[in-house]
Amino acid sequence: MRIAARPGIGTWLLAIRPATLPASVSGVIVGLGAALADGASFRPDAALGCMAVALLLQVAANLANDLSDFRNGADNADRLGPTRVAAAGLVSVRQLTSAIVLVLGGAGVVGLWLAFLGGPAILVLGAAAILSLLGYTGGPFPYGYRGLGEPFVFIFFGLVAVTATAELQSGRVDAIYILAAIPVGTLTTAILKVQSDKGLAQFKSYADIAKGGTVRDETKTVTIAVAHVEYESDKRHYAHVDCPGHADFVKNMIT
Repeated sequence: MRIAARPGIGTWLLAIRPATLPASVSGVIVGLGAALADGASFRPDAALGCMAVALLLQVAANLANDLSDFRNGADNADRLGPTRVAAAGLVSVRQLTSAIVLVLGGAGVVGLWLAFLGGPAILVLGAAAILSLLGYTGGPFPYGYRGLGEPFVFIFFGLVAVTATAELQSGRVDAIYILAAIPVGTLTTAILKVQSDKGLAQFKSYADIAKGGTVRDETKTVTIAVAHVEYESDKRHYAHVDCPGHADFVKNMIT
């Protein structure tokens, strides 16, 4: 497998999956709206920090998922669906690992600023989010392979994203923030489900489809007789019809 020495911008765009990024900031937007509706004063520094952390963590999650799926054999060269850069040989394991470290480093720097604004609870939530994204399909217990990905997405992209953003704006956690987080969490979880299902399809050769180890004779075919019918109607309209069946039977159906 030949890997480019320096993957281009297009390759890295495939890796970070830009289409998933709007979902990552939806919790921040809803959290801001909930806090402002609750009477909080707008804090642009906290708002921009939350937006940056959400985007960086989503990018890191996509990169880590690409790498872990490749290492675990979940993605390979025969994969159907969206391209995964590691499985396709577009980016090396080392390059992908370096990118993950770089993105998480950026998220950590911004997270420290948010922790300065909101207290140690923000730091704990940020650390938990990082461990969660790395353990989705990586680590000793890849919970994403065990049907636990959806609950974690609901928690971090819904409850945590909305309530933490709102708390950094208002300085408190209210029940309305939690209620506002529920639809965000459920919708983001639905997106994850759709994305996961798109990656389930795998290429199988004819021999692999055979059951019980018996390879079927792929030279055997089924022939369907096709009748070609030409007719003229009372109003002198002409038609040519090709369809399966006996010519007289087909003509009787259409005339």
